[in-house]
Amino acid sequence: MLESLSTGWYSLESDGIRDFRWSSNRSVVSLDSTKNTLRLFMGTDRPDRVVRFVYNDGKSYEIPSRMGWSYYCVPYNGQSELVIETEAFTPSNDTRKLGMMVSELSFADTEDPRDEAYYAT
Repeated sequence: MLESLSTGWYSLESDGIRDFRWSSNRSVVSLDSTKNTLRLFMGTDRPDRVVRFVYNDGKSYEIPSRMGWSYYCVPYNGQSELVIETEAFTPSNDTRKLGMMVSELSFADTEDPRDEAYYAT
C-alpha cells in the first residue's frame, strides 16, 4: 500500500531485509478503507521522538517512537488523508531531513477499537 504515499516521502530504499521509504518531518498518505484501524510498520534508530498522526478531519493521535521496527496502530474512521509528523534529523553522511522509515501500510478490523494510537503486539 506504499503506492498511496503522496508528498513528503523519499525514494524507495532497502535495508537488506525489507523495502521502505523515509518520511520527512511532514509526510502525507492518501487513504481509503472500511476497516477501523490503520497499521503502519515503521522503524527508527532515533527513539523517543513523538510521532503525530493527523487526519484531514482534524482528529490527531500521538505516540512516542520506538527503537527498531514496530507496528504503529491508529484508529481509522473513513478519513481520506493522513499526515505523519515527527521531528526530523539529518544523519552525518546525508543531507536529507529524515523522519521515520515506513515499510508497510495496511488496514485491520479490531474487535475492540481503541481511541488512542498504540503498538501492536
